Amino acid sequence: CFLISIFHSRNLVNKSKNDRYIYGLRTLENLWVTYNITESLKNNVKRMRPYAFSAGISKKDDFRSFVSGHSSLTASLATSLWLSKPKNKVLPIIASALSISTAALRIKAGKHFTSDVLAGMAIGVGVSLLHQKISPVGR
Repeated sequence: CFLISIFHSRNLVNKSKNDRYIYGLRTLENLWVTYNITESLKNNVKRMRPYAFSAGISKKDDFRSFVSGHSSLTASLATSLWLSKPKNKVLPIIASALSISTAALRIKAGKHFTSDVLAGMAIGVGVSLLHQKISPVGR
């Protein structure tokens, strides 16, 4: 995620160096807030993972299904990239595709239920949109 945000800052061609710094920092802030919300939910909800129903419960991680951290972070990154209004849309499109693919693969691997990844994506998108609404960049 961090490397994509660095590469993306170079994609902001019409932006000043200060704007690129602000968008990069904004992306990292969004990821940090998303991570903390996700971890708080995982530690308090303690939902059993799908594979644990059939395989038996053996580890602490078996109770950290809700919400998907992978889905929330990739959705936050993709949304942050779209909100930075890049001239070249290739990187945000790739990030969005990776976000959706990540969510699907987490379900297929038996790590999450569909509701886990949808909630994670909603948190990631929501954090990025709320941050932009509260503190707009590039007025």
